[in-house]
Amino acid sequence: MTIHNATAPQRAAYTPPPRHLALLGTFAVHPKYTTHTKEPKNARLSAQAVQCLRNILHTVGPVNAKLDQAFVFTSQKEDSDGNQDNEWGEVLQTQLARGSSVWQRAPDFWTALGWAFRCATSYPRRWHYWKVWVELMIEVLEADWDERARLDEETSKSSPGSASAPLLAGPQLPTVRGSILST
Repeated sequence: MTIHNATAPQRAAYTPPPRHLALLGTFAVHPKYTTHTKEPKNARLSAQAVQCLRNILHTVGPVNAKLDQAFVFTSQKEDSDGNQDNEWGEVLQTQLARGSSVWQRAPDFWTALGWAFRCATSYPRRWHYWKVWVELMIEVLEADWDERARLDEETSKSSPGSASAPLLAGPQLPTVRGSILST
């Protein structure tokens, strides 16, 4: 289901700040907007959040969308008061952008993936939403890898010896500077 758009990095577009993109990622799987929603309008939010993230990914690409800043699985995004600053210095005050965020609840992608599988086995109805989230994350990782490899190739032609780091870089993975896989 991965759609690769070779022209995505060249397209100019306004995108939401990384904190807002991270919040969309949480809307995709949070029970309040999936299996435990009390209002019909909330039931559509999960699908709309995923569609918005896919549209951004395929329009401007993961690098230009700053997904490496949006999809960070650490509490380092919070300041000492537990607030998140976006790039304009504003604070996202919703609990879903802070302690209840999928990015705050898991320390890394692999833990979130395990959490998705555990949640799916304990609450089978939830797998529908987690499966879509996992597929989206795989699309993001593939697009990020491809885009950074292309950028590295272009950079190496102009200045040999430079490389990027992938989003989930670790001892077992090759590094591609600035990638979403970086830790």
